[in-house]
Amino acid sequence: MFVQWAAFVLILLYFLLDTFLRKGSSAKLPKTEFDRKTTLMIVLAMGTTVVAAELLSYFGIGRFNAPVIAWSGLALMGVGFLIRVASILQLKEAYTRTLKVEADQQLITSGMYRSI
Repeated sequence: MFVQWAAFVLILLYFLLDTFLRKGSSAKLPKTEFDRKTTLMIVLAMGTTVVAAELLSYFGIGRFNAPVIAWSGLALMGVGFLIRVASILQLKEAYTRTLKVEADQQLITSGMYRSI
């Protein structure tokens, strides 16, 4: 049960983090013509996943009796969360939820973006 609650906390932190770490005015502007409602799609996909996981758990479908699987999933979520935090902190004002192309935009080629 702890793993399940920890996963929900990570999902909640994911959304809260995005709101509080965005910097600069362009990161908080409304969507542009380049955006194809990706933020809405991500929110719907994550929400559907959470609801489906709860329903499957409630009905006992797909339940594993191997705690290592649950802990591995939680660890992967944690690693993904940390990568997201690191990327937001590195991009600073260049980070936005919505796809935007700015006239003075620069390509980030250092840190973890050196390999991408």
